[in-house]
Amino acid sequence: MERVGVGVIRHPGATVLSVLTDLVGGRSHGVPPGLREALRRTLPGTDAADMAALLASANGWLPESLALLQTLETVTMATVLEELDGLRPDVVAEEIEAGFSGDPPPAWRAVAARPAAFMTSYRRLVAAVWDGIAPLWTQADGLHARETERVGVAAVSGALEGVMDGLRTRVRFDAGRLHLPNCLPNCLPWRPVAPGRRRLVLVPLASGLTAGMYSVEREDAIWVAYPLPGLGQILDPRRAGAGGPAAAATVPDDALVLLLGPVRAAILRHAGTAPSVSDLAGRLGVGASTVTYHCDQLVRAGLLERARRGREVRLRRTGRGAGLIDLLS
Repeated sequence: MERVGVGVIRHPGATVLSVLTDLVGGRSHGVPPGLREALRRTLPGTDAADMAALLASANGWLPESLALLQTLETVTMATVLEELDGLRPDVVAEEIEAGFSGDPPPAWRAVAARPAAFMTSYRRLVAAVWDGIAPLWTQADGLHARETERVGVAAVSGALEGVMDGLRTRVRFDAGRLHLPNCLPNCLPWRPVAPGRRRLVLVPLASGLTAGMYSVEREDAIWVAYPLPGLGQILDPRRAGAGGPAAAATVPDDALVLLLGPVRAAILRHAGTAPSVSDLAGRLGVGASTVTYHCDQLVRAGLLERARRGREVRLRRTGRGAGLIDLLS
């Protein structure tokens, strides 16, 4: 990870695409049912039906030019729509032909034949989704700030593997490798690039709790989108405690909590006394299964290790875990 440039961006286009995939693509990204139904009622019917056919025809693949992330930096939705307006139809047609090696499925073949008409329809659909989710996007401002700081702290402290391990998405990071689901053999090939030549861009999504997307098709970057940490506190205010969503979005002063989250930070701190899982569950007031899950993530990140003492399994910090606590104390 130390050889890969990693950044995080706040990108409304990615969230719009995630919501659109949930609404018409046949794959849930965890958009709350009430919001999903309200949004569906506002979508242009013919445009939504056409998009549903496309997303169903190739396991959800979209040309990179239509993924609404042309600019991989923090932007406004106005910029995203301007980029979409400036996209030439022939570029979309060429990308479709290349993506399917000259033999696109019927739904995409129809788009390649009349790309200008499709672009008009797609633009209406994107604008309608944004109108519906803009309030949620604004409400998530504090959470985005916290996530940007969390990734920044991880980069400075050498703990990016812990961040990658904790992404709640189908893209897994394990033993230094990214495991990507549903790589389609008929889409643009991933040409291996030497470390440092392509950066890794993390894109938090303010759409739903099971959201996730990625792309390896760009020459300059790989981007991985995942649920914005803490989003559940906005989607379900009961999870935010007495302080409500505003309190949940406040950036904590504790750097270790910011980096790992409150449960994993507490586990790592308590691990100095070599506790068992049941000890930790009692101290933290959470279930043993919850402790086990978070311990597994800390072990995978190289911050925690298990050691058997007789009939018990004890948890203790690794040198890397102890160093992280010292660095962030």
